[in-house]
Amino acid sequence: MNIKKHSLNAVRLIAIVFFITACQLSESQTIRPLKLHFQSTQCQIIKPGIQVIENKQQWQKYISRKPKNFGSQPKEPILTQQKLVIIAAGQKPNNGYQLRLADLGGTVKQWEMTIPVTLKKPSGITNSVITTPCMMILVDTKGLKKIHAVNMTWTKY
Repeated sequence: MNIKKHSLNAVRLIAIVFFITACQLSESQTIRPLKLHFQSTQCQIIKPGIQVIENKQQWQKYISRKPKNFGSQPKEPILTQQKLVIIAAGQKPNNGYQLRLADLGGTVKQWEMTIPVTLKKPSGITNSVITTPCMMILVDTKGLKKIHAVNMTWTKY
């Protein structure tokens, strides 16, 4: 009798584990549209990272710290439904490095978004000048707590 009871409990446990695994595998993923707002190899952001600009005041603070005479300047974004996600590759040793948006949709699973960005490395001879590649993407960040791109993560809290 005791062996049957343990066997039945083991079967129940295995069934529960399979059910939980199946639920995790079927978690819904959605795609949110991405719009490239600005891209440059001279953004003057020395450290790699992700930053989210949520309103006009944050944009003014961000843009006021950038040199006005160095490289092209992004236009002020309209931040209503969408927010501006800035992805910076950090300081690179030559102008062969570039961030590229691999797709026009970001994958959202629960409260995390993955933005399909790749860092293109130099493939030949390039000028030896320090660059700071970055891109700015407009995206709906409603409900998101984390954003991932190019082995970097932004966390809201």
